Amino acid sequence: MSGATTENPPPLRVTRLLGLATEVLSARDALATARDALLAAPVHSPALTALAEAIDGEARGLDEFLAGVYRLVELAEDSWDDLDGPQPLPEPERGLLLRSLDRAVDNAFVDLGRLTGTRPAGARTIDAAGLDTRATVASWARAEPDAVYSTVEHLSTADRRLLALAEPVAVGSTYGVPWAVRARANAVSVRRALHREQVAGTPWSPRIGRLETMARRSGRRRRAFVGFSARRGGRMIEVVGEPGPATEAIAVYVPGTGTNLDMSHVNTDVVDDFVDAAAGRLVAVAYLDGEFPQDIMADAGRPNFAEEMAPRLVRFCREVERVVEIDCPGATVTVLGHSYGGRIVGTAERMGLRADRVVYAASPDLGVGVNGPEDWHSPGAVRRYSITAPADPVELLQARFALRRRWMSRNLPDGVVRLDAGFFDDDEPVYGTRGHGGLFDRDCGAFRAMLAVMLGGRAPLWRDREIHARHTRVRRGEHGRLLPMIRRHAIGLWLRRDDAPYGEPSVVWAAPEQVIDIPAARTVRR
Repeated sequence: MSGATTENPPPLRVTRLLGLATEVLSARDALATARDALLAAPVHSPALTALAEAIDGEARGLDEFLAGVYRLVELAEDSWDDLDGPQPLPEPERGLLLRSLDRAVDNAFVDLGRLTGTRPAGARTIDAAGLDTRATVASWARAEPDAVYSTVEHLSTADRRLLALAEPVAVGSTYGVPWAVRARANAVSVRRALHREQVAGTPWSPRIGRLETMARRSGRRRRAFVGFSARRGGRMIEVVGEPGPATEAIAVYVPGTGTNLDMSHVNTDVVDDFVDAAAGRLVAVAYLDGEFPQDIMADAGRPNFAEEMAPRLVRFCREVERVVEIDCPGATVTVLGHSYGGRIVGTAERMGLRADRVVYAASPDLGVGVNGPEDWHSPGAVRRYSITAPADPVELLQARFALRRRWMSRNLPDGVVRLDAGFFDDDEPVYGTRGHGGLFDRDCGAFRAMLAVMLGGRAPLWRDREIHARHTRVRRGEHGRLLPMIRRHAIGLWLRRDDAPYGEPSVVWAAPEQVIDIPAARTVRR
């Protein structure tokens, strides 16, 4: 669970806590088995029902205790990494962190005491008023997010911690709960999912590796998941950066085909790069809250994935709007869909997506059921942009769905401005199959253009180019012409697919560059 390698095993304090957690988990599962057996018995009586409820209460109590132990594991890892491990912080940072960790450990023991109804030796006085966590989350069943937010905001800091530990699934998935509280609850859920995999003796797998990475810190910070589920392909919503007065923009990134929890590091890298390049001005969200198509040939053409995810994206962006109003008033919201993610975003726009700016990156279309601008129902004015690499095979789908026509060289329907993908940092043009995901390579032209959309600035408009690659090419004036597309990709995807057909591209002619000025997200006094 610590994510430590064999060469760098976890410290003794962590292994002891994990050993305790394993014993508690075993007892909890035994109680759950007994409860389920009673409930499934062919004979029913008030006495058996009462016994099953009593056992369920004990199992819930152990679940809550486990959550407290997982929090102690987290703090033990932090203590080792920053104070006692091979790369401790120097003074005076070490002394400041030591005092902070001491307070956090004290809080953790107080929380454990409240969960178990005891007072740990040496802990400060525990509030006797208590908090009925089950009743609190039950009251959210029919509540609007504003009412949920008000409920949580009126709790003390200690009660918020307790609520996240005692009801991690409900707290971590309910809209209206502040992001910091949801992140604390989902930290428990991530630890629990990883611990169960390890206790079951599951051989190392991409899922275990990903959960280990999610449970660890990134640098000196804890990762923040405002959504998480380990079921099936897995789901998560990760926030990188902390919304605050200096935040100029929030970006929500929706990836495409092949996305799942096990490979989510690819998506986290994208938002990490955007946040890092923005130097504190941007908060970015990796939005993986649903089942994505996994096979480009078998699944990517199916609309049901987009139709199922789009309503959740609409609702989440309302939550983003609430965060903007409370934490960073005036910040601009950009929603960016890549590949199939563009189809999800477009479908969400049809359903009333709230965003200031939208980017369709290598998107096959502008949404399921979107035949024209009249099918979008966004509640306010939206600036829309698209960007696709030359000779990206997705252009075949764009032609099918009317996004590639000879008269659409600059803009797509409803003023969707087409931006230029530019070049990689090795001076190779963003082109072909490499260009499909390469749009997000740090410091390539497409990456900078999308960052300009989020924060404001100058971005190059699409321009015609003639590009020759190993076995494929795009000639001058071929944009939007169907037969050259078919010929190009018949060679690239079929006839010469084993000989790097899109490799070694070079520009032999280019039209003059034109740029567009994108308004600044907002101005923050520093």
